[in-house]
Parts: sequence; structure tokens; C-alpha cells
Amino acid sequence: VGIILSFSILSMIIIIIAPGSQNRTEYFTQPSGVQELLIISWTSMLTVLKNIFKWHGNIFSVFQLILISFYSGAIWKDATYLNNYNSIIKRSVFIIPVIIGIVLFTSFLPAAYGVSKPPPARVMIGPIYFIMCLLGAWGFLLGALLKYKINLQNRLVIKILTISLFCLFFINGIRDTQKILQYKNKLKSFAVDFDQREQQILEAKKMGKDIVVVPYKMHFIGGEVLTSDLNYWTNECISNYYGINVITDE
Repeated sequence: VGIILSFSILSMIIIIIAPGSQNRTEYFTQPSGVQELLIISWTSMLTVLKNIFKWHGNIFSVFQLILISFYSGAIWKDATYLNNYNSIIKRSVFIIPVIIGIVLFTSFLPAAYGVSKPPPARVMIGPIYFIMCLLGAWGFLLGALLKYKINLQNRLVIKILTISLFCLFFINGIRDTQKILQYKNKLKSFAVDFDQREQQILEAKKMGKDIVVVPYKMHFIGGEVLTSDLNYWTNECISNYYGINVITDE
């Protein structure tokens, strides 16, 4: 928990002293105080959780992870370890959910300070992976704790249910893959256009030009794009990256 809080504070410090902070504050309003910062973090967390769990596939995946981990803990054969560390396991079963809540909340603090709204979904990749790991550990320890009380390893029904859920996990993955493949042509087209645009920028830079005008390209999955305004932040970022002023023929 201390490490998580420390990195959240470090992230906010970096946001404050970063060279682009002055430009950033022109686009985003900063929280007026600690109370507003905490409220934004809380509402952002609820919003992201709502967006995650509105898809039944996500709910099923989390439930499946916990159940499989629970079953793995329930068939654990190291009884000596369970007896020696029973109190620690009991505490962990109660502490881990608290840690998960802290991770979720503090993950939004830097974004709440920097842009006063939830961060992009990709920013949550690290925290979500860490939370999934904690959920797996929690399910395992809970299964180990209840091993002798419910005797799970001898219940055929639970075994069959677990195997069935394992199979459904792959079916759920196949379903997601099929949805991704529906965008195959768009993905391919965008990749080709992006490579051609990059080649145009590099050739213009090699020729010693100060500015290059590239075709306008809209991301079909959303997100900020290049514009005809050289002072727009996306243009500034791309121009700084390639070392040449880049605009579009929008």
C-alpha cells in the first residue's frame, strides 16, 4: 500500500514540474483543493468500474478467475503450511480486498489532479493487471482457508463446474477475438496509411523542409488526431517527435 501511495504522489509531482504543465493547464481546470481532488478520484473510479462491468464478459472473467483460484487453494495439499500460517492467511483474506480498493482509488489521483477527469483506459492497464493478480491470490487463500471446512477436493460437482468455467473462458476469448477480427480491414488500412504518412514526414525532414503537410487521417477507434493548427498539442507532440513541423490538409 505504501508503494502504491508513493508512486501516486510521485506521479502528481511529475505532473506539477513537467515542462508541459503550463500548456496543460490551459486545457484542463485543476482541482481547487484536496476535497475536490478526492471527489474527482472517487467519481472517476465509479465511472470506470461501471464501464468495465457493463459488459457481461468482464464480469464473467473476474468471477471465473476468483473461482478457479479458489478451487486451486481448496485442493492444496500442504497441510503443514496451512497450520503454521493459518492466522496470516486469515488476515490476508480480509486485507487483500482493502488493498484492491486502495489501488483502485489511488490510481486515479494523478489523473484527477492533472486533467480533473478519469484517465484514458490504457493508463489503467497496470493497476488492473495488479488487481487481477490480487484477486487471484485472494481466491487462492480463501480456498485454502476453507479447505477443511467444506472439503472441496472431494466434491465432483465443484470439479465439473470449474472445468466448465475453464472451457467457457476460452469461448469468451474466442468471442472477443472475433470482434477484433471484424475490424481487420480497418486496422490494415490504417496501418498502411500511417506508414505512408510517416514515410512522407521522414522524407520531408531528410530534404531539409521546415514543415510538411500530410493527409488527414481519423482514428476509427477514437482519440486525438493531427490537425491543420501547428500550435495544437497533438501537432506539437508529433512535430517534436519527428523534429519537423507537421500539419494536415484538413
